[in-house]
Amino acid sequence: MDYAASKSALVAFSIAFSKLVIEKGILVNTVCQGPVWTPLEVSGGNPDEGIPRHGLDTPMKRPG
Repeated sequence: MDYAASKSALVAFSIAFSKLVIEKGILVNTVCQGPVWTPLEVSGGNPDEGIPRHGLDTPMKRPG
């Protein structure tokens, strides 16, 4: 839940910030990280069947 909240906050901040500075000719680019292997994956963050496929749906076909 913490990860989802922080990622959503980053997206919302980026949208709000871009609307704030667009009239000054400033563009806002945001990079939201994809899947990252953490201890949460094996402690319930990812179902057992999802662990071997973790990150395969990204362009680089791997987690960060």
